[in-house]
Amino acid sequence: MTAHTVVARHRKLVVRAYHARKRRYALPVVLVPALISRATILDLYEGGSLAQYLAGSGYHVYLIDWGVPGDEDRELGLGDVLTEYLPYALERVRRDCEHDAVSLVGYCMGGTLAVVYAAREALGPRDNLVALAAPVDFAHGGRLAEWCSSRVLEIDRIVETFGNVPALLIEAVFTLLRPTAKIRAALRFFEHCDEPQAHEAYAALARWSDDWIPFPGLAARQWITAFYQENRLIRGELEVAGVPIDLRRITAPVLAIAAEHDEISPPPSIEPLIERVSSRDRTFVVLPGGHIGLVAGRSARRVLWPILDSWLAEHSVPV
Repeated sequence: MTAHTVVARHRKLVVRAYHARKRRYALPVVLVPALISRATILDLYEGGSLAQYLAGSGYHVYLIDWGVPGDEDRELGLGDVLTEYLPYALERVRRDCEHDAVSLVGYCMGGTLAVVYAAREALGPRDNLVALAAPVDFAHGGRLAEWCSSRVLEIDRIVETFGNVPALLIEAVFTLLRPTAKIRAALRFFEHCDEPQAHEAYAALARWSDDWIPFPGLAARQWITAFYQENRLIRGELEVAGVPIDLRRITAPVLAIAAEHDEISPPPSIEPLIERVSSRDRTFVVLPGGHIGLVAGRSARRVLWPILDSWLAEHSVPV
């Protein structure tokens, strides 16, 4: 990970800060990763880090790292994440940067959680919401949604057997979903191995893709059941800690970005967010690439990162 400071800890949660040397925008950018993979996908290496790039553009950037769950975390649920962990992290961010509004940028499952949080807290026009490869309509979730359906996946049995969903099982699913991904990555490396930082980039992404983490049992059961099997979010039937989640409560500016060849979060699973929120300012963009390449591939720094920077600049308060 690139240079940063730790501004908050809560149990296994860590909030990492990447302070801009010359701060240009008052709104902090908070990066929210998935619960099942390392947060380092958003901060892979020097020169190949979304967090570092945005900090260099003049934002105070914060990366939420959920930590690695152990057996003692099997009862950690999505309600805990959305009503305790994420609110605590955002409160510490606001305190550190001395600004009340935030730009919430969630990736993959982290993006879906950011959307749910935004709906629960009625995120308003002073804030921003960016969903990167973050599904909201799981009926269009492609092959992964099919594998997670109740006729295929017995999530209750897995959780009862293991406590947490093992990292090896998660890795196996995503490897089967994209069986040639590592081969394609190696071929791209050999095509561009003479470029600066090519070796570091390939090694960093390879380390990340081989380092999955367990999924807390209760959260896994809730995620698979409520989102993949019953599609409650887009149907307006989801509740978190007794509070109904209505996407129409979101009035903050929204940017939803999908990857054209994303096999994990296909564009049709992302676009409905734009149709459901009440925001006057809402944009949906489909970019070339796949799920991981969107945020961390070779093309990310010339495709996604400048687009994200430009949108955030237009929706941020100058210092």
